[in-house]
Amino acid sequence: MTLSHGICCRGLMNCLIKGTSVTKPILSLRLTSNFISVALPQENSSRCTNDSCQTMTPERSWKSTSTNTCRIFWIYTKTLITANANFVKYICSYETYVKDQILEHIYQKMDQDGLLCKLKKKKLEDVVCKLLSAMEQASKKLSGDDTNILNLVNQMRKYLIKDIVISEEAQQRSLFQIQTTCDSFTQSFIAALTTLKETLLDEFSNTDGTTETLNKLATKPQNELFKRIFGCGQQCPFCKVPCEAGGKEHSKHHAAVHRPQGLGRFMDDITEVLVESLCTTDVQSDCRFQNTATQGKSVQYKDYATIYPDWHIPPDPTMEASDYWKYVLVRYNKQFAKRYEAKPANVPQTWKKITKEQALKGLRDTFSIKGDHLQSVNL
Repeated sequence: MTLSHGICCRGLMNCLIKGTSVTKPILSLRLTSNFISVALPQENSSRCTNDSCQTMTPERSWKSTSTNTCRIFWIYTKTLITANANFVKYICSYETYVKDQILEHIYQKMDQDGLLCKLKKKKLEDVVCKLLSAMEQASKKLSGDDTNILNLVNQMRKYLIKDIVISEEAQQRSLFQIQTTCDSFTQSFIAALTTLKETLLDEFSNTDGTTETLNKLATKPQNELFKRIFGCGQQCPFCKVPCEAGGKEHSKHHAAVHRPQGLGRFMDDITEVLVESLCTTDVQSDCRFQNTATQGKSVQYKDYATIYPDWHIPPDPTMEASDYWKYVLVRYNKQFAKRYEAKPANVPQTWKKITKEQALKGLRDTFSIKGDHLQSVNL
């Protein structure tokens, strides 16, 4: 390999690796895979076809199932009450609050045992593996008059099109200087790739911190995780409980456990007292509501679907299912009233007897969580 060959191949390597646009959502999700691994299924490992590559690391399946989503909501909602979280902020600014918490978990995970540097190295291994595999496959496609460097690189681009975007200008600028055979070019390519890989690995040792790295990502991991794990972000029009359908593709918004409507800012127009009743109770009654969505008209709760057709609010199946949020209203009644500029709800005396243990048990039973014992919860 001549010096000029090496320089030109390194130029091509830079446009292939440093100038590539590897699918950014994948990197964002990898950076946070440890954080939500408890609730995500794992696909089988895939192996690169090139003999010089090691086994590819398993990729996570980021498509939420209903079971995974329920467990995520159980874990997160349980954590709120055990950590004495700011429920007012959580309900009033739900999406912002959850994304901030996700980001905090990401920082904690990435700062453990140099995990960020390890993930960058894995990504580099993936890119190198794809390049070597593309080179091998492209070489097999060429024969006779087609055997020239331009055709070789064009074939490589076809194999890499789903993973790596190679600039046409950068390719032409690099290839213009190369005058050699395909065999010599292939050898120079592999040598330059090896050198560049070692250089980048050294750079990773002096990598940016977690905050700087995440700020540079076009796809913010907290936004991606919120959409894929916590659902669409829509909240019940009455009690502000978030939709638990998971992902974006669902015909109706729904939630396993609804809340006293006062937590969602509903109050009596005359007394300005926060409403303590649950929407899952009122939808099977003759009670009425009115707001801007009804244009000031009084509508029966049982006809809520005429105003909110995208929501499915079934009657509360059990009295215990909503114990968690009854407990929250009792505990934070004054804080919510102050935030909403209203008067505290007139909560029933029986609600005041609900303990934290009972609240968590009702929540766990609702989400059908069998493997998480209350004894393990830090009460």
